[in-house]
Amino acid sequence: MRRFLVLLVACLCSCSQAWFGGVEPLGPQKNLRRLFAPYDLMEMNGLATNYCENLLDKRVNLVSYTHLNFDIPSWDAWHLQFPDDNARLLEGLVYEDQYSPVVRLELIRRLAKGLMSARYPGTKAYYSFRHRNDGKTFLIFEDENTSKLRLSTWGDNVMGYLKVGFRLNQSGGCFNIDDFNYTDEPEGAGTTALARNETDKNGIVINKAGISRYWNESPFVFQRHFNKDDIKVDFAGKYWFSNEDKPLEFAFESPDAEMLDITLGDHMVLFGSTWKDAETFIQLPNRKTVFSSKADGDQIFDKVDFPYFVLRKDVNWTGPGYSLAILVIFDEQPVRMEALAQDGYNQINLSYPRKNNKAAGKVWLFPFDWINNKDMDYVFSNAESFLKTGKLMHNGFPSMQLQDSIPAGLAASAYLLTKYNEPLAQTSLLQAQRAVDALLFAERDGMRLEHRVFSEVRAAAWMIRTAKLLKDQRMIDKYLPWLDKVTQRMLSKESSYDGKGWVDGWRHFYALRSLWLAYEATGREDYFQAWERGLEVYDIDEKGIYRNGELIGAPGGASDTYFGSLPLGAWGHAGMLDKSKILLNLDVPSGGMGGSDPNIHLKDLWNDAGAGPWAQDDAQPNFIGYCLRGLNIPQKTKTFLPLASFPVYNAQGNITVTQEPLVDNPFLPHSRDKLRMVSGTPVRLYDVREISLLPGSETEKLHLLKDAGNLVDNARKFNRDDESLIYKFEVDNPAGAAFDLKCRGNSYTLEVSPDGERWYQRLNTWSPEAVWDSVDLSFLVGNSDELLKMMVITPPNDNHIIADHKGSQVHRDHCRYVSENGYFIYKLSLPEVVECHLELVTGNGYKVEISTDGSSWHQELNENDELTREGGRTADAAWLKIIDVTKYLNEDGSVYVKFSNNGNQRFYRDKNAFLRRMTAYGVFDSNDLYVRLGNCPYGPQEGFVLYNCKLRTWSSVSQN
Repeated sequence: MRRFLVLLVACLCSCSQAWFGGVEPLGPQKNLRRLFAPYDLMEMNGLATNYCENLLDKRVNLVSYTHLNFDIPSWDAWHLQFPDDNARLLEGLVYEDQYSPVVRLELIRRLAKGLMSARYPGTKAYYSFRHRNDGKTFLIFEDENTSKLRLSTWGDNVMGYLKVGFRLNQSGGCFNIDDFNYTDEPEGAGTTALARNETDKNGIVINKAGISRYWNESPFVFQRHFNKDDIKVDFAGKYWFSNEDKPLEFAFESPDAEMLDITLGDHMVLFGSTWKDAETFIQLPNRKTVFSSKADGDQIFDKVDFPYFVLRKDVNWTGPGYSLAILVIFDEQPVRMEALAQDGYNQINLSYPRKNNKAAGKVWLFPFDWINNKDMDYVFSNAESFLKTGKLMHNGFPSMQLQDSIPAGLAASAYLLTKYNEPLAQTSLLQAQRAVDALLFAERDGMRLEHRVFSEVRAAAWMIRTAKLLKDQRMIDKYLPWLDKVTQRMLSKESSYDGKGWVDGWRHFYALRSLWLAYEATGREDYFQAWERGLEVYDIDEKGIYRNGELIGAPGGASDTYFGSLPLGAWGHAGMLDKSKILLNLDVPSGGMGGSDPNIHLKDLWNDAGAGPWAQDDAQPNFIGYCLRGLNIPQKTKTFLPLASFPVYNAQGNITVTQEPLVDNPFLPHSRDKLRMVSGTPVRLYDVREISLLPGSETEKLHLLKDAGNLVDNARKFNRDDESLIYKFEVDNPAGAAFDLKCRGNSYTLEVSPDGERWYQRLNTWSPEAVWDSVDLSFLVGNSDELLKMMVITPPNDNHIIADHKGSQVHRDHCRYVSENGYFIYKLSLPEVVECHLELVTGNGYKVEISTDGSSWHQELNENDELTREGGRTADAAWLKIIDVTKYLNEDGSVYVKFSNNGNQRFYRDKNAFLRRMTAYGVFDSNDLYVRLGNCPYGPQEGFVLYNCKLRTWSSVSQN
């Protein structure tokens, strides 16, 4: 480690820019830099942790999954995050605090806010597994074996849910989709190649950089024209960016058919789930009528009097008892619906008669990968929201997927924030409790994680550790039985445990880590002994890794040891430093680990960004922080690090704050924290003030701006049709704020505002019992830990435009193009906003200037200045860009944005510059806080009860 510090100091002295080791940031190269190879465990931990922090995205407070293609407009550069992986990162950062002299308190606080923002509206406490900003998660692809269209998801790879086709009657003849020939617009529209690469009609990549104009096109319209003799059928499919809250659209029409049926079925295998074998349910919008494929058989609806239905299959690839569901919404109700029960409603026919010289039908489909069938109101509410507003309720995240590590990550953040008396700890703990309870208590109804039971173990254990910090015996008593239950299940044949280990390295090392945490939480000797036995299963020498004495070679891929990151963490944690050293220097072929050249040796895959080819937020959390226990680093002082400090610490506990990023991240937030070094107990940072609002109390009356509900026994009871309650609070420049509430009911929502006019939903949930919940409101009082999405401008709905000069025009209903020497100007009105960032989806030869007064302009973006790889300029391919316009905000909160053409059409097939969308993220600084509580407009038709609530504000304590 001393060698690293000497190198670092030398580079700092010789380089004027604060780049990593005096070298410019990583570009898009596939083989990452290896300035400091060979590595030791402490170096690898520091590099990996700093690299993960370097990828934080201020728009969502989550670490990005990929950035290596930032110089092309597609392939998810900078805009794919996994809250699940961020949750594991949070746990690693909490362990770093425990085993090292530093704590990244600001990063942990921001990640906690990022996880809480991933909460699904309308659920008790479920969270999104992934987030994709301005890319696509759900798409329409062609089927390889038929002429049908697939409802598909693009996660780590492409999978299908079901196939959509048609059949028709014409002059007494009956034909189906496979009887027809077809052509596509654009050519190859249903291929994955067209979605991610620019291709010709045969799917051959014609752009060497592999750049698609379509990946960041929203909406993307996929047309397929079917022909058979004189019969024609046209299909139009439409799908959007993942964060545009719209279902996928499937439309068919024929001028020749007498009756046209849209067919849904041919259910596909998703993550290994056997859809065919699963009992399937059709659930109608009254939320009561349910038909079972096994119990009720075929269903024929000769009069369809409902606008949508839910198709739910009682199977999930990783959680027995959980379900997969698809929401089916009609544009116009079919005259007949036929659901055939064989293989689990594997064929559903929706019939549309000839009308106005054609037979036509349209449906919207949307999948939900991971459903607790006790929480199905979430799906129904999404349907009703879309029918009334044209939008789903996903809050910018894809539909419900596997939450996995997120409850454990929330609980870990609550533990750390509680440890250091952060006021956000209470909000984090309340949300963690609800998430952990939603995961654990589902076991009562037969729903549980199977291959990932270790996630349940970690969730319960972190809650117990936090309860011990708080000396809360009731909380300990609540979670101890659950920890014992899920740990014993993890240590059973049901979870493939054989007395020493689990069936594969992936499960084995995750379970070992969870065992240790269970031991830390309880002190139980049997957990410790099981952990010790598990350490004997895997070994290593210069030939490779062994399982129970059998050589398996290089660490393998995700299904085994997650590219070596799992054993690296476990061995470092256990003090087996010789094994960690051998692993980092293992001189055997990698065998193609993570898609790398199989002939590259493993030691050459570790790099200055940390673990092998899947560095970043996926593999790194498996060892960072956690691996430090065996190093026994002295902690003479504790250093509290602001964001982007990028520290180095050595075996003696000495710390160097480098502030050197490895990656030039345009989405990295500015830090607001101060560097602090303390010995012993940390000093108090905040004074917290609480205003308790017991319904009917004098204090509540002081802040009640609009009364609502009926006072009954010191509670407010809201019926379904009651108006919303509004509180108003005057605050004196606090550093942060939060609102806590205790409610029971089928659906209630909390909105907040800086002025009583602009409202932002912060909570939409339900609970059959009276429970406390909490939301952070710090963005209303000038705290920039979280940027609020305040305004989205999408042509042609861009009424903020104040000037349109020379050739600006809206094209295809979703872009505003501008010709050479032309421009258009937006005036954004953002009163009380003190920080503002603009995210633009733009392309071709663009230029963006900003002004405070609309007359004096300052260039902030120009396509001429952007780094683009050779062949990377593709016509009409959109780029994702962000600019900080805070310094241009004038006194009334206005800012002017001028978009123009820089004259580079020759590089873009003479296509004009365009703006597809502009989003404003910001922070308010208001002296007033407004809170509105009421029924969810799309929830069940019942009310709720408010038992108590309180506003918490906190101010910084001045330090001498």
